[in-house]
Amino acid sequence: MTGSDEPAPDADRLWHALVDAERSVRGRRAEIYGLGAAARTEILSSALTSASNWDRASALTFLRSFPEDVPALLPEILNLAMSHRWASEAREAVAAGPRNDVIDRLRSQITSRLPGSDADDYRRLAEVLVRVEAWDLLAELIRSALDHAEEDFTEIASDFSSVYRQATQGVTKAPEREP
Repeated sequence: MTGSDEPAPDADRLWHALVDAERSVRGRRAEIYGLGAAARTEILSSALTSASNWDRASALTFLRSFPEDVPALLPEILNLAMSHRWASEAREAVAAGPRNDVIDRLRSQITSRLPGSDADDYRRLAEVLVRVEAWDLLAELIRSALDHAEEDFTEIASDFSSVYRQATQGVTKAPEREP
C-alpha cells in the first residue's frame, strides 16, 4: 500500500501474477501425481533427503496435498521431523497421510528409533505422535523415557503424560532412583 487507502498502481498486476503462479504450481503437482506411485516415491524421497531447502519444502507441501505417499516416505519425513527447522512441516505431512497406514508404520519407526535417541529426538517423536493422535505409541514412548536415568528424558515423560493424561492412561511415574 502507498500512504493512502488506494492499492499501489501495480497491485492488480502482482496479484494476477501470483494467481497465475499458483495455478501453474497446482498443474505441476497434478503432473507429478500422475507419474504413478513408484516414480513419485523416488522423486519425493530424493527431495526429502536433498540439501536443498526448496526441494524439502516442496516435497512436504506436495505430501500435504497428495498424502497417499506419506506411509512409504515415513522414514525420510521423520528424519526431517527431528530437525527444529522442519519439525512443524514434517508433522503436518505425517498427519496428512492415511491414518491407519501411518500409525502402523510409525510403530516400527518408533521402535527402531528410540534406542540411542537423545532427549531432543524423544521430544520431536512425541510431538509427531501427538499430532497424529497415536496415543498408544505415545504411552510407549513415555514408558521408554521413564527408563532413562537422565533428567531430560523424565522431564519429557512428565510433560507429555501430564498434558495427555487421559490419552495415555496406564503410564506410571518413573520409579525413584538412588543418587
